[in-house]
Amino acid sequence: MAIANNARNVSYGKPKYGGVAYRAPIGTPLPESPDEPLDSAFENVGYLNQDGISLATDSSTASITDMGGITVLTIVTSSSETYTLVMLETNERAAKARFGDQNVRVDELGNMEITHNGLPTDQSSWVFEISLTGNRADRMVIPSASISEAAEITYNLSDAKGWGVTLAANADSRIDGGTSREYIAALIDDFEIVTSTGDTAPESSMTVGASQTLAVKVQVEDRGEVKITKGFTVTSSAPETLLAEGVKITAKKAGKATVTVTVGGTSKSFDITVAAAG
Repeated sequence: MAIANNARNVSYGKPKYGGVAYRAPIGTPLPESPDEPLDSAFENVGYLNQDGISLATDSSTASITDMGGITVLTIVTSSSETYTLVMLETNERAAKARFGDQNVRVDELGNMEITHNGLPTDQSSWVFEISLTGNRADRMVIPSASISEAAEITYNLSDAKGWGVTLAANADSRIDGGTSREYIAALIDDFEIVTSTGDTAPESSMTVGASQTLAVKVQVEDRGEVKITKGFTVTSSAPETLLAEGVKITAKKAGKATVTVTVGGTSKSFDITVAAAG
């Protein structure tokens, strides 16, 4: 049976609240889902201008024709991918992204010294965090990117100063030789928090040293109910009392904590009381 059109799949590309473009040193561990937390090495470069982020793919092809001039085979001989953005904030993170880490110095007061010497040679990892309709996450991961072009910088009273760059995405073995990888969250109607070993709700009382591994039963549009044990995030309001590691929670000391589980932009919470052992 054919699936009907769905307006929920139509979206603008808005920046995720808190930041949209993050940069990290090459080799930083990469996220592998739409909503898992970024490694702490990823730094937010700040606001981007109203044009947002543009993705362009450039390909060259070669064709073989028969003696009658009919094309019988076309192959792709080369392909490249670039991302273009303009960073609006004049901050250390954006400066290093534009001019290169080694060309930016910041003193204890925050004064910046930037050496302009052409395009930087640094390769960096980038992550773009886009929010679709209904806070649905759309995450673009670029394991290795080089600046291939820098936009003209204009100083006047009518336009905001910005540092514009074009990032050339390089092939990377961590994403099977691709240049970037996109993670888009599913359309979630509802979900229930359960344990990984059954369909029961997590225990609301734990003793120090005990642990629980969480799972979620998700109502996915066009797919029905699905139980998953990864691809969602778990956080604790009091890590010193109840530590969340991946999808596992462990009681560390007596007290109370709130556990929040997030699936595809939708979050639910529950409280846990931890008692001393013995």
